[in-house]
Amino acid sequence: MEEENFNIEHHDGEFNRPPKKELKPKISPVGAAFIAMFAIFLLYQGMGGILTVLILGLDIQKMDPTLLRLMTIAGQMLFILLPTLILAKFIYEDVSTIIRFKLPRLSELGIFFLGFLIILPLLQNLAYVQSYLIEKYALLNPFVKQMKEFFDSLDKFVGDSYNSLFSVKSPIDIILIILAISVTPAVCEEVFFRGFIQKSFELKWKPFWSILVSSLVFALYHFSPYGLIPLLILSSFLGYAAYKSDSIFVPASIHFANNFFMIILYFIVGAEAVESKPDPNVQIAPYLILLFLNVIVLLAWFFFVNKFYRKSKTN
Repeated sequence: MEEENFNIEHHDGEFNRPPKKELKPKISPVGAAFIAMFAIFLLYQGMGGILTVLILGLDIQKMDPTLLRLMTIAGQMLFILLPTLILAKFIYEDVSTIIRFKLPRLSELGIFFLGFLIILPLLQNLAYVQSYLIEKYALLNPFVKQMKEFFDSLDKFVGDSYNSLFSVKSPIDIILIILAISVTPAVCEEVFFRGFIQKSFELKWKPFWSILVSSLVFALYHFSPYGLIPLLILSSFLGYAAYKSDSIFVPASIHFANNFFMIILYFIVGAEAVESKPDPNVQIAPYLILLFLNVIVLLAWFFFVNKFYRKSKTN
């Protein structure tokens, strides 16, 4: 197959960076992204899941928490990070460019952490509104009720897994929890999703579709039915951060902060911190108002970010 040269170009009219180093992928970048998604899904969810069952068994309540954490860390390193780097080297050769290995400016980190603080309450309010609507529709529609029961069972399984991961008996457990929940996913998942996958799409697609498709895959990958839409929005935010900064360190830092914040909440308020299905027996109007205000503030933040990068380009 004749090689094509793909410049890393950005298609939005507001902020067009000059072309970066040329990449010479051995296959279509879009094809490379889908091959990677399929291969790593089989490796991590398939082989990783089989090894976990063989070593730890099926009963989450009886799993050794330390071994589960070590398996989680090893699984992400061996079945996500390592295959991603191998594929990047084989298909693109220039690994650092395709995974956005570039140090960001401190001002960029600050801007996107501000956006993260804005989007956190938005996601929480959205989760309440979503839960309320599902609960109400389940009372009116038998099919929705059956789907809700199925989602509830999946949500319980996810919650039980986190409860096992979060059990603490010594200071070493706290270190392993931070490594398994915050550090390893921030590195491995960001290199894969915002690095290899999204960047591959950007070589052929417009940024909007590159971010949306990679974010949808990220959300589905987590098997959290009630968290699907919040995960999609959070992932899109991380994708936007990666695209604008062109640095994997920005979304990885935010990913780490998000998961670390969840750990802190878990130890303060308990299992409710990791449950993605809030109590729907609340008044919905205040959450709708807060959600509307959250969206307004987030839009203002987007305007500020675009202005920041236009100014940076001019200077």
